[in-house]
Amino acid sequence: MYKLLIVDDEALIRNGLKNLIEWEVYGIEIAGEAEDGMKAYFMIKDLQPDIVLVDISMPNVTGLEVMDMCCHLEQPPKFIILSGYNDFQFVQKAMQLGAINYLLKPVNQEELMQTVISASKLLDNLAAHRQQFQESLDTLRTNVLVRILHNRIDSRELREKCQVVSISLHCSHMRVALLKPLVKGVAATLYPAIKLCEQLCLKFCPCYAFADTDDCIAIIFKDQTNSLKEEDYHSLLNSCAEALCEQFDFKTIPSLGKEAAHLQELSNSYEDCISKIEKALILGTSFEEEISGKSFSSIVSYPDFLHYMETDNKEEIQDSLHRCFTDILISEEGQDINILKYHLIELVTYILHSKFMITFSDSEIGNLKKTAFSIISNTNSVLHLEESLRIFFLSLLEHTTDNASFTEYSFMIQNALSFVNQNFTDNNLSLKTLAANMEVNAAYLGREFARETGEFFNDYLNRIRIAKAVHLLTGTTWKTSKIANSVGFINISYFFTIFKKITGKSPGDYRSTHA
Repeated sequence: MYKLLIVDDEALIRNGLKNLIEWEVYGIEIAGEAEDGMKAYFMIKDLQPDIVLVDISMPNVTGLEVMDMCCHLEQPPKFIILSGYNDFQFVQKAMQLGAINYLLKPVNQEELMQTVISASKLLDNLAAHRQQFQESLDTLRTNVLVRILHNRIDSRELREKCQVVSISLHCSHMRVALLKPLVKGVAATLYPAIKLCEQLCLKFCPCYAFADTDDCIAIIFKDQTNSLKEEDYHSLLNSCAEALCEQFDFKTIPSLGKEAAHLQELSNSYEDCISKIEKALILGTSFEEEISGKSFSSIVSYPDFLHYMETDNKEEIQDSLHRCFTDILISEEGQDINILKYHLIELVTYILHSKFMITFSDSEIGNLKKTAFSIISNTNSVLHLEESLRIFFLSLLEHTTDNASFTEYSFMIQNALSFVNQNFTDNNLSLKTLAANMEVNAAYLGREFARETGEFFNDYLNRIRIAKAVHLLTGTTWKTSKIANSVGFINISYFFTIFKKITGKSPGDYRSTHA
């Protein structure tokens, strides 16, 4: 129902207008009436009517002046002007101020009815446009927040997008939290579920709630006063989980990431959430709660195992993995097989993120983690578990970027991937030049590339270039500028930005720790 305000200085006319047509039939309810322009203006501000039926000639403040005064309102109503004078200047001024129609007294019932129908259609279209705009804004906002969590947006674009979608992440006490649904097919209720969580959390702390790429409910908390304690966050997340179960009938695993002192650390907090959820899914939420806050002694040296993976020394990899199992099992904590699995989850995550984030895309890393975690989760024989993980780690060495197989992709994308791998050193290579070489539409190629590979063309190209740069950093004494140019980067500053975004380190730091 749309709200209507009737404004006329004659009570008889106001009563006549109220009874002239059946307003309810046209989806209109009469919200009130006013006998002068100034009172009408205050009622418009207070009642926020959708339509105002106003007399043009009233003492003190005229109908046209009321319209003029309402122009600054955030959502001014639609005006229908009434007048006893057929004066062109009045008509012209009314139209300039946005009046829907200019009706002469005595008002014709049919003409008023048609004007009301027109006003309703205008309001319907306006509401649809507003909803469409809000949905687009929500989509863009979610896209920006997800890219922040995945560290996939540069500072310049971030500043521009944050202004558009009204996001502010300038806070020294931020946390990322996730609520992971335990059932599939929650997409239909995800939006109202997100809004419910956001409403609950906003009562205690400024936050942004949205859906991440895995249909989890992600929340970024901004504790500007640093007043929330660890247990406060957990209590709040448990309240969200209970509300989701009660209202939408699906259970979730809540997870809280470590504190982020600035924007760049939010991705680390997000990764911490993911890691906790992965452990909880394999070891159970009760085990995750039991070990929360505990720090196990350094039983296993993950960097040593990484060193053997990086040197492709298969014999040492097998021996090192066996030592990992032995050291964990003979430790005091190792009597519980869940402790063994806990360390193995940490080991797999450490190796994949330290060595293979450059070799594989995010979606490929995700699939590899699922494979490894499935092995860890479903195997209770220690000997079988060691053998299965040995095969898993050795198989990683057979799938490097340089000899990757593209047979699972369409013919077009196979050609695109092959071309990129052969020509990535060309600093003019782009989606546009690739499409021109393949004689296809660039927009279509970009869309299909992202759909089939799970990453955008520029992300793939940068990953290939940085993978080659890593080999050159650790295998040569070339200067960083020479390495950047040799893998296709013209701008050394941009090379540094992309390198750190993908590896988490500057080229100099990476060389010093991996050489």
